[in-house]
Amino acid sequence: MGKHLKRIAVASLAGLILLAGASGAAAVQPGDEGPAGTDTWYHDLCGHWSHHYVYTLWKEGVTNGFPFPVFLPGGGWEMGYEFRPDTSMTRGKLLYMMSKLFQLAPDEQTPSLWPDLAVTQTLYGHPAYGLLRAAALEWEVAEPGGTLNLYATGRRLDAVEFIMAALNLTGYPQQLSDDDADDILSPYVDEHHIAPGDRRLVAAAVQLGLVIGYNDDTLRMYDTLTRAEAVTILYRSCLMRVEPAYSVFYPDGDGYRDELSIEATGLRNTATVQWQVNIIDGNGQTIVHLPDAPQSGEPGKVTWDGYDDSGSPAAAGTYFVGGFAENQDGNTFEAVRVPVQLSRRHLQAEVDPETQSLGKHFHVLAQTQGGATEVTATVPEGSQVQLLPAGRAGGWSLWELQLRACEDSGLSPGGHQIEVEAQYTETERSSVIDVQVTDPANPGNGGEEPPELVPVLTR
Repeated sequence: MGKHLKRIAVASLAGLILLAGASGAAAVQPGDEGPAGTDTWYHDLCGHWSHHYVYTLWKEGVTNGFPFPVFLPGGGWEMGYEFRPDTSMTRGKLLYMMSKLFQLAPDEQTPSLWPDLAVTQTLYGHPAYGLLRAAALEWEVAEPGGTLNLYATGRRLDAVEFIMAALNLTGYPQQLSDDDADDILSPYVDEHHIAPGDRRLVAAAVQLGLVIGYNDDTLRMYDTLTRAEAVTILYRSCLMRVEPAYSVFYPDGDGYRDELSIEATGLRNTATVQWQVNIIDGNGQTIVHLPDAPQSGEPGKVTWDGYDDSGSPAAAGTYFVGGFAENQDGNTFEAVRVPVQLSRRHLQAEVDPETQSLGKHFHVLAQTQGGATEVTATVPEGSQVQLLPAGRAGGWSLWELQLRACEDSGLSPGGHQIEVEAQYTETERSSVIDVQVTDPANPGNGGEEPPELVPVLTR
């Protein structure tokens, strides 16, 4: 992989609200009915730094507050809600919120697989078993028979784990080497506090833009997750999503995964003004805008053909699919970047020497790119011989074979062709090598000419 994405500028969670665009949150009043969900607007968010983020997810019908009686002068008592932004968020409540955000289908009928999730489970006064079961199963939060720790206080790390699973990115951290992780985490002063088993996960979250640091250059991954922080992380990472059809594609014209289809999705309950998908290289530079200008309306599907904006083919390697959506309130939502591998299938084959004497060996060497599963050589008499893996060099996989020039292999004296074929998933590549076999004992049958007799004068 090339150099990593440049570090995103850090900012405190409280500072982020100052950078946000204008929002309809300024007009909403405590007690106003939400466009989705059951809660009215919260009484305790006036002036709180998180009100913009909570308001957006409230409009999506994702948040839940705590009911309490409110006395209205001249109007008697009615039920109001408070969000309690500075209290801790439990793991169970975070999963519950995310299951609604990702629109999981609740499973109310199937028995629980975890001892700490009862079919009578409620949260915020609502039945919660179905959504919690769906989230735990969909995102593999715990092994069946294990515990979900629903009542444990959540940490920033828990939010990262859940969201990486929800975005189908759980396998990506393992693609990072220890050096990759060290490089990505090095700007943060508390990077040495991150446990060895968590370093790749946290590094991936930073690289993909899922988390940013505080303005004192810390990540604080083990800090308690407040309800306001939980909403903010979901706001930043889940309200605009990009989903590539493949994790690897091959724009080499053979009809197999030649193009990468990308599905972009945005908010459900707020009109999107404009949106765009971007392809970002390993240095953090956007090389492709899809489409080439921001589009109006709801996000949809785009296709990348493997070329950059200048019309040049992009080099093989790891890229990141990102994007943004802007809603009618002027708020911009950045998608968590999703890694994709652009690969091209290549085969190069050669033989050394090109001319060999009967009974001796040709050294067949093949080099492949794009994940060949095997390489074979078809000799003139029709049988196939497998080349053996011989390591890697310069981004190529190496394969080799010692092939004896003899009648049994079909390499009798004379000229022949050896077809080398590399097998890939649902496709192949082939190359033909010309070879010459000589027979020193029979010069008339492709053998070597006898040495010319030179007369020697003697005295």
